[in-house]
Amino acid sequence: PGAELAPAGAPLDVASAADALLDVLERDSPLQELVVEQLTLVLAAGSRELWARARASSPRVGGDGRSLLGLVVDPFGIFRNSRIIENNDRDRKALEAAGRLVEMAASMVGTAPASGLTPDGRSAANAE
Repeated sequence: PGAELAPAGAPLDVASAADALLDVLERDSPLQELVVEQLTLVLAAGSRELWARARASSPRVGGDGRSLLGLVVDPFGIFRNSRIIENNDRDRKALEAAGRLVEMAASMVGTAPASGLTPDGRSAANAE
C-alpha cells in the first residue's frame, strides 16, 4: 500500500501525482521498466495511427487505390502493409487503454482531456 494522492472522492493533487510519476521514472525498478515499455508502445502506436489517418485523407492514385502520400514516401510499396506502418490488435488495445487513462485522469483533475482522444484512441472529432 502506497501513499494516497488524494482521499477517495477528493480532487487529485496534480503536483503530488507528477512527483510520484517522476520518482518512478528516476529509479531503476521493474515498475519503471513497465512504465517506459508501455509509454513506448503507446507512442509508437499513436504515431502509426497518425500516419494511417494522413494516408487515409490523402487522394487515391492508380488502379490499386494507393494514397498519394504512400506513393511519395514508399514508391515501391515495400512497407505498404508492414508492421512498421500498420497497427495491430495490441497497438489498438494500448491506444484504447491510454484513452481511458486520459479520461480517468481528467475526471480526477476535473477537466476535459486536452488530447481530445476517445477511449478507442481516435480523435473525438473523428469518432462520430
